[in-house]
Amino acid sequence: MSSDQETVFLSTPDVTVTRSRFVVPGQTFAMSGITSVSRGIIQPSRRGAVICIALGAFGLLAAFTGSWQPAVAGGILFAIGLIWLSRLKPTHLVKLNTAGAETRAFASKDEDAVDEIVDALNDAIITRG
Repeated sequence: MSSDQETVFLSTPDVTVTRSRFVVPGQTFAMSGITSVSRGIIQPSRRGAVICIALGAFGLLAAFTGSWQPAVAGGILFAIGLIWLSRLKPTHLVKLNTAGAETRAFASKDEDAVDEIVDALNDAIITRG
């Protein structure tokens, strides 16, 4: 292999990891400045879904008073809240550490994609020496 050819560890439409650079949408990082790589997770807020479920539960309790309209509305709100809660997904991060700071370089709902990027970055750091 010639010295001007760069080893590519990962190449996707959004991300490229080579021995000397890490390219994500809108940014390019020099591998020489990266001291370590880690994964992170941001959990989504569940507040809105829980409030929706709670309001729905109160509406469902109205069925015991003989009033069916609030019970129907409560059932709908309760179902919406459960669906909303079930669809919440954490955001997975690629975090880069440099001598000066930690940077969130890439975020995705796809945990496997983040794992693949972190593995490629670690391989690039190892081969860099």
